[in-house]
Amino acid sequence: MRERRERRERAARAPWYLLTGFLLGLAGGVILSVWLWPVPYDFALPSNLNDGARDQYRLVIARAFRASGDSGRAYPRLDLLKDNDPAAVIAAQAQRSLGLRNESDSEALANLAAGLDPAKRARVETTDGWVTTPEPTLPPETTNTPQGIIQVLPTSETVEPGTPYPTIPPLNIPSAEIPRATPTMFPTLSSPYVLKDRAADCGKSLRPGLLQVWVENAAGLAMPGVRVQITWKDGEESFYTGLKPEINAGYADYEMIPGTIYSLRVGENGETINDLSISDCSAEGHPERTGGLILRFTEK
Repeated sequence: MRERRERRERAARAPWYLLTGFLLGLAGGVILSVWLWPVPYDFALPSNLNDGARDQYRLVIARAFRASGDSGRAYPRLDLLKDNDPAAVIAAQAQRSLGLRNESDSEALANLAAGLDPAKRARVETTDGWVTTPEPTLPPETTNTPQGIIQVLPTSETVEPGTPYPTIPPLNIPSAEIPRATPTMFPTLSSPYVLKDRAADCGKSLRPGLLQVWVENAAGLAMPGVRVQITWKDGEESFYTGLKPEINAGYADYEMIPGTIYSLRVGENGETINDLSISDCSAEGHPERTGGLILRFTEK
């Protein structure tokens, strides 16, 4: 009777050793899979990368595009990221690079963003996902070599009468089509930019001392990716248009410091504008405000 009661008590007792073993196994599996033996991802697609790796991928494409100007390679590589708006994403990354003082990388990204043509590279959403409209390509040119028969005649040696001449079978030279690579168009240097309009900005909603630069071509279209160089007594800095596409593709801004005199030039060989500083808003009836400047440039 006593033994039967003891067996019932042991059967009713909870198997805590099973729960302890499960927890120890779970902890060991996490340590093994995360730190000791993590799963490698060697064949991940660009669209599966994290944000930091995607930025590095775009930067590599931008550097290659700046060196070669080959849009036929840059755009298909960008398509692998499957961004809904590649130009806006690249412009935002260029703005971040400029904030980190990486002017070279910011310029490369800005040029890549400026080269994206929304009319030719529209992304269309289908049932299979996002599809990029292909750009028209020129068919490769071919060169045809002459096709004919070459026959070697016998030499004028003295032979005995009745001796047949040796005959050589004719050689047929087949035609060959040699494809030529489609030439890549490199960007040409734009005309110098000159100052079209200059005005003080004493608006209440804008940041104090904000220098706004608007750049357009001779046809009045906004020009993204244009370098704006600003200098002052103790240094210089560069920034680019098109990094804030939500405002305008040819827009760029810079926050001026009170008491500092600046000089500014748009483009590599544009007109230099001197004696730039924050505006006095007393004439506008707001002496308490720190005004900014609005500069509009156009191609000469």
